[in-house]
Amino acid sequence: CLFQRFASLGKPRVIEGCGIGPLHRPDYRWNVCRIARLATRITVRDQASREMLRTFGICKPIEVRLDPAVTFIRAQGLRHHGSDTKVIRSFLRELTSEYPQSITAEQATGNLTTLLRNLLEWYPGHRIELWAMHHFPVGGDDRLFARRLVRQIGNPRLTVDFEPRSPREILEAMAAAALCVCMRFHSNVFAAEIGAPFLAIDYTAGGKIKGFLEDSGQERRLAPLKDLAALDRETFETKVRCQPALAADTRLELGSQRPRVLHVIQGVSGGGGARAMISLAKYSRRLGGPEHRIVSLLPAERAGLLLAQQAEVEVIDHPGRNQLRRELADADIVLVHWWNVPELASLFRAELPPMRLALWLHVGGYHSPQVLTPALIDFADLAVACSPHTHEHPAFPARPE
Repeated sequence: CLFQRFASLGKPRVIEGCGIGPLHRPDYRWNVCRIARLATRITVRDQASREMLRTFGICKPIEVRLDPAVTFIRAQGLRHHGSDTKVIRSFLRELTSEYPQSITAEQATGNLTTLLRNLLEWYPGHRIELWAMHHFPVGGDDRLFARRLVRQIGNPRLTVDFEPRSPREILEAMAAAALCVCMRFHSNVFAAEIGAPFLAIDYTAGGKIKGFLEDSGQERRLAPLKDLAALDRETFETKVRCQPALAADTRLELGSQRPRVLHVIQGVSGGGGARAMISLAKYSRRLGGPEHRIVSLLPAERAGLLLAQQAEVEVIDHPGRNQLRRELADADIVLVHWWNVPELASLFRAELPPMRLALWLHVGGYHSPQVLTPALIDFADLAVACSPHTHEHPAFPARPE
């Protein structure tokens, strides 16, 4: 596979913002495990995906982050306003074979048909528009499925929006709707992010829809596909109008927005400086602090990599110049573990991206070559001494209070 080829070339292999599953077939599980073992970095979009990889024996650091679409959605600056007060917009899809569950595709279509008929009865003054999140033949064109539902129900208040829409147009339609009925995964993400009232139909039988809702504190919106026909109006409205329960550091919405700290060290080893760094990252995360990653400018030693692995802290081992620059730019805080060594001197002489730079000074600072200077202290936004002895160094008073 491509990951194997890149591994042989010593190139980074990144799994970025993915959901894991459903993996009902052994060959699917084997292939996912093989790719995950080859990856140098893994981020997934929900806690359930990380736990699934853990059950498959993937022990390397796995970061949980918001779905990548969230960055785009938030950049649009849209919030629900409900100006189309008499319009319900639905984003449905046909059940396909990759999501096996206790009902057939025909039964699933029947349940969706029943729900739409009920909505027409419950809200006689409303129109229901069936919108498409997916317009391509592979994976099922949602517009063709919607047209079948409209023909089967035969009510003039139920229509299909047949125009291929951009993500921005879909967000605007959701923001204006009285409420939304969401089935496609990203329709749930879209509606949740703009604060629209919505019902979440889980066609994944406890998979990615459920994982997303649990991580965002909105699992009460969930309606399993198999239970739609039994949904009454009171339950429907309770689910649609419920507010997110954002408690707990288990919520992705909170956890993923923790600051990202990038540690930069000459080399990850089994020595005291590296151990202190790894321990800081380990216990900071356990106490609900920032997310931590480590850059080893020199090739990391096996003992240090083992310590980092046991602490579930990712090590970016001996990155190239371009990758290092990207990592520095992406971090919220860059914490450099400083000794006067050639690798760090070269780093500070290079053209650096804008960053919040902190120095952890692991030296006394009084004797050559490990000498602290006012210029070094002033170069950083924050300098942290490793001891009271270091903090008394004359270089420190030169920094404003």
